[in-house]
Amino acid sequence: MNKQSIQWDKTIKQKAIENLGGKCKRCGIKENLQLHHKYYAKDSIRPTQHESGRATVNRAKESLEHPERFNLLCLSCHNSVEPKRKKFVSLAGFEEIRSEVKEMVQAQFSETFLKGEDINELGITKLKILDEGSYVKGNYGDQLQVRVLANDKEKKKFKWSLASKPNDMLIKMFGKDTAEWVGKEVEVTTEPNKKGNPSVVVKPQGIQGKVG
Repeated sequence: MNKQSIQWDKTIKQKAIENLGGKCKRCGIKENLQLHHKYYAKDSIRPTQHESGRATVNRAKESLEHPERFNLLCLSCHNSVEPKRKKFVSLAGFEEIRSEVKEMVQAQFSETFLKGEDINELGITKLKILDEGSYVKGNYGDQLQVRVLANDKEKKKFKWSLASKPNDMLIKMFGKDTAEWVGKEVEVTTEPNKKGNPSVVVKPQGIQGKVG
């Protein structure tokens, strides 16, 4: 495949992404975006064991002709709505998938943990929850960590290790199933902890407005 063909393929994919809003339908982020079939028609491009970059381009063309068949999802949300989804690739499609995974891993490692000082110094008032999180061992037992998008000027992403108070508040607002938290927005502020340092707290029912 020559450089002109590769550039044409990228243009088709970009047009498909822009045509579907340019961001994840579920969580709103604009990275690692993929086309998700809401349903398959007779002429739909279905995933196969020999999935390739050409199949991805053809699927993008299908979405431009029939946008009603598709949702635009990030890699994380795509895997979440299709937990049994398997992506088979031939050698032709391997580089594309490896690039997606590399970008996702780099994003994970580049994000820092959210602190009360960040809320105060950056003027953060709202956070959008980007994933359902996972539990990790902490100083006070298992703690839930979720990725969030802040409404500061740079729209920074953080890992938020939830203390019991904000965790309980989010459960009260959105329920125990953290998958239902994805895409929700919360208003936040700080209050002194026992050591006098600012800690992140959630304002009750603070879910109005848009982060980005």
